[in-house]
Amino acid sequence: MSIPIMVYIIRFTQFLILIILIQFTMSIFSKVASKAPKSSTFNMSYDRKFSMNFGDLVPIHCQEVVPGDKISINPQHMTRMAPMLAPIMHEVNVFIHYFFVPNRITWPNWEQFITGGESGLDRHLLPVVKGLDVKKSSLADYLGLPLTEGRFKVGNNQGRLDNNISLLPFLAYQKIWDEFYRDENLQASLFRDSNGDRAKDLFKDGVNILDDSSTAPFLHLFIMRQRAWHHDYFTSALPFAQKGNSVKIPISQDLKFKNVGPTLAYDQDGGPFNGLLASQGGILKSDTGKNVNLDVTRDLVVGGADGSINDLRRAFKLQEWLEKNARAGSRYAESILSFFGVRSSDQRLQRPEFLGGNKSPIMISEVLQQSSTDATTPQGNMSGHGIGMGKSGGFSKFFEEHGYVIGLMTVIPKTSYSQGIPRHFSKEDKFDYFWPQFEHIGEQPILNKEVYAKNTADFDSEGVFGYVPRYSEYKYSPSTVHGDFKDSLYFWHLGRTFDAPPKLNETFVTCHKEALSRIFAVEDNSDKFYCHLYQNITAKRKMSYFGDPSFRI
Repeated sequence: MSIPIMVYIIRFTQFLILIILIQFTMSIFSKVASKAPKSSTFNMSYDRKFSMNFGDLVPIHCQEVVPGDKISINPQHMTRMAPMLAPIMHEVNVFIHYFFVPNRITWPNWEQFITGGESGLDRHLLPVVKGLDVKKSSLADYLGLPLTEGRFKVGNNQGRLDNNISLLPFLAYQKIWDEFYRDENLQASLFRDSNGDRAKDLFKDGVNILDDSSTAPFLHLFIMRQRAWHHDYFTSALPFAQKGNSVKIPISQDLKFKNVGPTLAYDQDGGPFNGLLASQGGILKSDTGKNVNLDVTRDLVVGGADGSINDLRRAFKLQEWLEKNARAGSRYAESILSFFGVRSSDQRLQRPEFLGGNKSPIMISEVLQQSSTDATTPQGNMSGHGIGMGKSGGFSKFFEEHGYVIGLMTVIPKTSYSQGIPRHFSKEDKFDYFWPQFEHIGEQPILNKEVYAKNTADFDSEGVFGYVPRYSEYKYSPSTVHGDFKDSLYFWHLGRTFDAPPKLNETFVTCHKEALSRIFAVEDNSDKFYCHLYQNITAKRKMSYFGDPSFRI
């Protein structure tokens, strides 16, 4: 046996002896006796039938978890579309996502509540709402509460639930939207603002009961959220070129510019000036009544602190940082990924944890009319039929703390546009074209006419709609519609259309059902997707399989 191996064995033996000695010499007072509960496995599978609309961020699963749980979920769904006027030619996808939201990140007092605090006498009460109005297809309905109106209403309670209803599931849902679906540049955060954490303002010490679900600032807790459109050339645009003020270039000394020559005032005829100040608009005129052209001496002094080449380099890099910060996003996880290339786990950043999900398409087919009913619906007339099925996107996860597992489902069509002028049609100067030397000089503006062309005096077609990375038009091709699909066959697709010039705001980036109902045979407020979801759920929990009464510990 070689000497290095013997040295390794001796050192390893010494390490084991040290560990044994530590175990024997430790006082019993340095340990806490604990016995982990035994685990049991439960089948918690169930199915859910519900209706929904385009863009709705619909909860499909809301499950409370406790420390030690190991939960596995495998979803499968069948989604049908309401009858359509035609078999649309458009890509439509169904998304299912699962998240875990710890209670401690939605309610600041959770840890004191569940442990009793350092004194063991903490009196914090769970936040609840009393008098909740539950309508069909509302957030409260999808989270599992009974209706207060309609066929399945609960008793005679004047349209409200008089019971105390926990706010934790509502807070978990809103926290997911806030962190994963909200456009941080165009939509206000529910939990944070410029002054800090807004969630702390929702729950004052000693007050836990919300008596009216329609009272501000609590109203937004019960709002069903809509998902934003997928990012494309227009929806990914920023309302600014960089976050923060633009960087100033340091000047080393005062720079003076002087136009040498007299200051002359003369009229348009070149005659002597005997001016007077007009009563309207402050215009100088000669005694003949003509406007005066004033040629002033131009003296310009630009002052600044001493600077160096390093100051200039720092200014360039700071501007680069501001622009990248705007494009990447200001959420901590987004900043780390953009600047350092590290994808931090959600649980380390005090945010909901993404567990898994999937995307499945909705297949569109035609329904042929077999007989003619009148001249407008001849035999062979086509209407639309859509159905989607999916079986994937589940997860298996061990949970270390209290919280909620929330599943969300959305139906989103792919974006397409047809009312703007593509950028290449507007290029007139040689510098409008790609040059490698200018590729990294900063964001470039999207002009209003690129998304919506309108020839009226009140429309600024050359105005800025938003900002995208330079030369993005060379790297992206939007989906478009043409011919009769722009008017008479308008109901054959789900392309985005605008009745007025759009602005880059929350409305523009959010998928709203109202703009997409034209494809359906009945255009009303009813839900247009009929869903049957089965979730195969196995939960291994630190609980007895049967809770028989006994004196066992």
